[in-house]
Amino acid sequence: MIPSLCLETFFQDRPFTERMELAHRSGYKAVSFWSWTDKNIEAIRQTSKKLRLQIACFSGNREYTLIHPKDRAGVLQEVLKSLKLARRLNCPALNLLSDRLLPDGRAAPLPSPLSSKKKMETLVDSLDFLAREASRFKISLLLEPLNTKVDHPGCFLNSFRKTLDAVRKVDHAQVRILYDIYHMSVMGENVLSQIRRHLRWIGRLDVADAPGRHEPGTGAIDYPSIAQLLRKLKYRGGVGMEFFPSQAPLLAARHVLQLFV
Repeated sequence: MIPSLCLETFFQDRPFTERMELAHRSGYKAVSFWSWTDKNIEAIRQTSKKLRLQIACFSGNREYTLIHPKDRAGVLQEVLKSLKLARRLNCPALNLLSDRLLPDGRAAPLPSPLSSKKKMETLVDSLDFLAREASRFKISLLLEPLNTKVDHPGCFLNSFRKTLDAVRKVDHAQVRILYDIYHMSVMGENVLSQIRRHLRWIGRLDVADAPGRHEPGTGAIDYPSIAQLLRKLKYRGGVGMEFFPSQAPLLAARHVLQLFV
């Protein structure tokens, strides 16, 4: 497994490159983040190279949805820009969301109402095009379902089943699922069963406990069993620490790292 630290939820009072240095000091060889438009990309590239710290994943779309035809041109252009940037940062994967999120986490209103069937058709059509582009760059696209009960009301992709259906329809090696254990647990899904049955469709896992979205061990999710299952299945992919630490960030980062090495 390849643990990475999410620099959006850790060391939030520090400049971004200092967060990278703190992640490295905590024992991590990889980091992730969300939006790239608010960051100094060249500084990130240089710091990544200096520390030999991989940029594991970042958001490919924040301004446009994948589910509305009126957003199609915009989202394709946005993801293409993100692919070029990922190549510049030697980043192997982009995270894709079905919806555009508002600052409070809710899904932004769509340009016009659509049926679930039309949303899925648009999502699959857009992913099909983007998969071919991602293949040129040798970068994976990771489609992520979010929970709509606590953090992201209104999001179209709010279940593993629906996301798996979309990825299977695209059926391309560059398109996989970003399986956020916290989000799917909040939605009441059987995380262990889904990982056991469908690991081949999962390109990356993210980690936080529920309730609270803090580090594993602070909530009800059985992370020791999840880590044991991943070892049994010989999972070699990324595991993102995307939680808000409830204790000193350096201590939380180091403690959770032990679960997934």
